[in-house]
Amino acid sequence: HPEAKHYTLETITRRAEGGRSVREELPWARILSAQAVPVGEGGQLNWDEAVDIRGSIGSRQTRRIFQKAGLTAYNRKRFFSYGTAYELIWDAPDGEWELILFLEKELEDFKYYGTFVDPGNRQAVESFIRLTHEKYADHVGDLFGDPIKGFFGDETGFLGSIPWSPQLPAAFRELHNYDLRDHLHALLYPDCPDGARIRYDYFQTVHLLLRSNYHQQLHDWCGEHGLAYVAEAPSVRMTTQRYSHITGGDSAHEKLGRPLHWVLERYAGEMRYNPKMVSSLARQLGRERNLIECFHSVGWSMTLQDAKWMIDRLAALGTNLFNFHAFFYTLDGLSKHDAPPSQFLQNPYWPYFRQLADYTGRLSYMMSQGAADIRIAVLDPVTSFWTHMGNPLHGFKYAGEDEEQKRRLERLHGDWKALSVHLLETRRDFDHLDPELLQEADINEGVVTIGHARYEAILLPPVTNLEAGAWKALKTFAAQGGIVIGMGLLPY
Repeated sequence: HPEAKHYTLETITRRAEGGRSVREELPWARILSAQAVPVGEGGQLNWDEAVDIRGSIGSRQTRRIFQKAGLTAYNRKRFFSYGTAYELIWDAPDGEWELILFLEKELEDFKYYGTFVDPGNRQAVESFIRLTHEKYADHVGDLFGDPIKGFFGDETGFLGSIPWSPQLPAAFRELHNYDLRDHLHALLYPDCPDGARIRYDYFQTVHLLLRSNYHQQLHDWCGEHGLAYVAEAPSVRMTTQRYSHITGGDSAHEKLGRPLHWVLERYAGEMRYNPKMVSSLARQLGRERNLIECFHSVGWSMTLQDAKWMIDRLAALGTNLFNFHAFFYTLDGLSKHDAPPSQFLQNPYWPYFRQLADYTGRLSYMMSQGAADIRIAVLDPVTSFWTHMGNPLHGFKYAGEDEEQKRRLERLHGDWKALSVHLLETRRDFDHLDPELLQEADINEGVVTIGHARYEAILLPPVTNLEAGAWKALKTFAAQGGIVIGMGLLPY
């Protein structure tokens, strides 16, 4: 089933001078878009005069092989060509041109698997459930609910510097009524017409595709079997985890002695690593528990004291379910080097581990009782990061071609992190809030109510855009006497 494999979006850009023939070897991949754009005065690209150059791309054999393996008694010499690849051969008209190509390439080498599944392919995910979850149901289904509480999924998302799935163009057209393949250049160049809107539409489609075809299917299966679906996953936005029965993240990978400011800054930049974002979403979705996977790759020198220090910090940020990494059943051979430590029998402190376990159990119980008194929400500026081509699945790392856009992204991202860290360091507790959830909130008498959360003040970090429903909700909240604080840059 090659259609179920993961594909990445490959980009090729280069300048070409008029009057010369361009020859460019390309990967053996599906050509999604290929265009040449005239470069005007001052280096501006004249998008209205772009030329489609897909017809100048063909295949050729890149290797020549001589063999002595003839078919007759009189000649043993054979010549073969080998190694199929694509090549662009294009005679550039007068002037200077920017060549922009997008290709859909099969993932060939990922971690331990060689390849990976496309989590945006609904049928592939259905097969995964049938071959995995339903096998557990066949063998230990009588234990579902007690003692087996649920399924934990780890790190599934779209790979590559720009998220991609072959399912994306069709989903995009259905949502937005235009062809993504005709506008892929907007993902690299900020100055193309209506570029910010296209980038927003693109990432919102990625978000909805991953959430509906992967997370929602697993959520529904677990729900039907009386189980919880728990996801620790890269998120396109906070609400990618909307269908988690228990919201999840991955944090706490350092030893005692690191300054608190360093730790808070390290984890403030994206949902997956930020315990405060995970616990915020749990409250807003009305979930009783939120989970953090902790301790992997701290190393064999990690002690019970290190673990307690990290657990205390996670609890202070709202965590009330701790997924310890890990308890290895063997350290045979090379396995001892896989993201240590093992906190099991192999470790000298194992006889004392019960003290840490009991402490964590009491802490988890305490943190799951009552309701947190958090009255401030910081609106998540995720859509501003999208429109500046920050890849949310990789810490909003810049994925475009423009240095000025990159600097703006880094400034927006840095301002958001600084605001979050400052609030924590000055003990003004707050929740992160996805604009998607703000649109659905109950706003009454200057109070925003979402699930178990109630806010009397909303802080708006520097942003360049905001979804219309969230903007309307902010205005309604302010009109009722709610506190809205804009931090210097409002959506324009």
